[in-house]
Amino acid sequence: MIYPVNKTKEYFNVEMISDNECYTVARIDAPRNIIRKMLACPDLNAKEVETVESGYPYVFRQSADTGDNKHSYEWLQKQKTLIAACSEVYKWALENGIDEETARSMLPEGMQKSTVEIECHRDVWKKFLSEL
Repeated sequence: MIYPVNKTKEYFNVEMISDNECYTVARIDAPRNIIRKMLACPDLNAKEVETVESGYPYVFRQSADTGDNKHSYEWLQKQKTLIAACSEVYKWALENGIDEETARSMLPEGMQKSTVEIECHRDVWKKFLSEL
């Protein structure tokens, strides 16, 4: 299933592992900043299972504000330029002995893809989605 994030009109992918009338278990692929919100919510019982550290896939963010194709194209190109530059700095840092945690700070968190698994009461999941 694809769920919209209400305020930004972005989407994230949800694979329902188990969903009955009371309890939800799901695997979610989303930008890292959304994953952080899930991890911070104790009622979701979220566990991070995968993070892409460098290279692709990155999540290209779309603006909900513009319907202008020229600006949308430029926005996509600027994101690609940023990813290339940040990935180059990250790789350089690792190759030159900078520890991974410090090097990771160069990567754009809001564009990194990450995966979590959640286990929670269905009402908690619905409430969380409505507050995004």
